[in-house]
Amino acid sequence: MNDVSSPLPTTADLLLFYARKTPDKTALQWGANSCTFTQLHARLTLCTAFLRNNLPVLAKDQIVAVSTEDFLWQWVSLLALENLGHCSMTVLPSEVNTAFLHQFGVGALLSQVAQVLPVPVLAVNAQALGAQDSDASIQPPEQDRYQKTALRLLRTSGTTGESKRIVLDRRMWDGWTERWQWFCHYGPDSVCLIQHPFSVGGIYAAATACLRAGGTVVKRDERSFLQALHDFGVSHATVLPMDLANITRTQHETPAVQQKIMLTAFGGVLPADTVAQCLDVFAHTVVDMYGTNEVGFIGAQSAGPCENDTPGISLLPGVDVRIVNDLDHALAPGEVGHIKVRTPHMAARYEGEPETTSTHFINSWFWPGDLGRLLPNGWLELTGRKDDLINIGGIKVNPAAAESKLRSLDYVQDAAVLMGSGPEGAQVVVIVVVFTTTGRLERLQKETATSMAAFGHLVEWAQVDAIPRTPTGKVQRAALRARLQDLRTLRERGPR
Repeated sequence: MNDVSSPLPTTADLLLFYARKTPDKTALQWGANSCTFTQLHARLTLCTAFLRNNLPVLAKDQIVAVSTEDFLWQWVSLLALENLGHCSMTVLPSEVNTAFLHQFGVGALLSQVAQVLPVPVLAVNAQALGAQDSDASIQPPEQDRYQKTALRLLRTSGTTGESKRIVLDRRMWDGWTERWQWFCHYGPDSVCLIQHPFSVGGIYAAATACLRAGGTVVKRDERSFLQALHDFGVSHATVLPMDLANITRTQHETPAVQQKIMLTAFGGVLPADTVAQCLDVFAHTVVDMYGTNEVGFIGAQSAGPCENDTPGISLLPGVDVRIVNDLDHALAPGEVGHIKVRTPHMAARYEGEPETTSTHFINSWFWPGDLGRLLPNGWLELTGRKDDLINIGGIKVNPAAAESKLRSLDYVQDAAVLMGSGPEGAQVVVIVVVFTTTGRLERLQKETATSMAAFGHLVEWAQVDAIPRTPTGKVQRAALRARLQDLRTLRERGPR
């Protein structure tokens, strides 16, 4: 892995290398549009010069937010900010408002839309950059600053309703992209499909890793996932677990893929039946990555003909995982306890959150809130999350496992299981479902009666149109509880 004193080549360095080596090879493709390595490097050079001349002087702790739905200029802007040593974050246009800018310390905004905001707004597009000197060279910052200056600001998933901020420097970001490239075996012949915005940190890291290897990155448009695999000759794809239910449901609506791919997922545990279905239809290998924004990637569980079928997560080199009890005492292999982890590329804190930092970053270890056990072979098995585990009267429910079983039913589109309060204040198991057109609550209650019998009347059912999830697919339980409370209030008021 990287040595801080010997950083990897920058992405700009590698783009110049590929622009000279394979000038006409496609680097990016989105819909009917494409961009060669030569064109991408030229646009990056222009954008770097434009921002160098037009960005205001920023305070040390301020960042530059990039908010555009244009795939090419979004990526070029992020790379140009990296060249200039500015810390950047990707935001959705719908998120941009004064409160957001203040919360995340935004000092300038790059956008395609003119907006009246309390920070400078720069338009980054072909028209704005047309007057720049096309021969301007890219001048990266001083090497020492390049290693230590904040590079990317990421938001955690915010499952509790409040996102936390993490800053990655060059050392940490290099570790992210290097591990993606190592695990996915990206090379010049790779064609990687992505279908989520760069506001999801893992998506941006995966795409950057492919580009750094000289491969082609394809952004999925309105066509289906399987159609995109067929049309673009995709060899790799990076998805979130919530994507796969829709992908497998629509498999009969699209032509067979030309070649099976390596599928990489992160953000939650993939159910075994989903993995099997992917291998049957379009994937030769499925890699289920385990990690967090705070520490990067921890390990992976792979499935496929050439993979070791031993259950559990194989830990990446340099990653240290311990299983401990509530008193931080080590547990023996096979015993379930709290997972704590440290990696060479971990953050040190949450920005502006000293109290939350003190509960998760302890003595150079990070406590993600996951529960698990170490297997005899040294691999890791996840068993749930500390804050999600439901325990009512000594009867325990693992929400993730229950949700997986519910989603495996062909008439259930999505599901969430959480602990709530019943009408009289008693703790209950709340089962929330989104049905397909053929689903009925009565049918689900009948089919799950045996498994839920132990809870008796301490079960509540709710049917909703959609379950709020983070960009990585995790249930936003605080938002869901608020939604259920609203529904309960409406029922209590009755019709008007």
